[in-house]
Amino acid sequence: DEMTKHLSKLGEARDRVQALQRELERVKGPKAQAPVRAQIDKLAREIKGHEKEIRQKWPELGDEF
Repeated sequence: DEMTKHLSKLGEARDRVQALQRELERVKGPKAQAPVRAQIDKLAREIKGHEKEIRQKWPELGDEF
């Protein structure tokens, strides 16, 4: 259902951000880090969007997701 889809996408995005943060620690130099940071920023916006959607449609979940 729709809630499962949002929760799944949210979890995937959070996992990917963690992986990219580990990658960012290994990458040296601002030029090399820029694409990784851009991916993290994009995923952060995606995460916020899913969180907002979940809060609006299923307020009974609170911040438990």
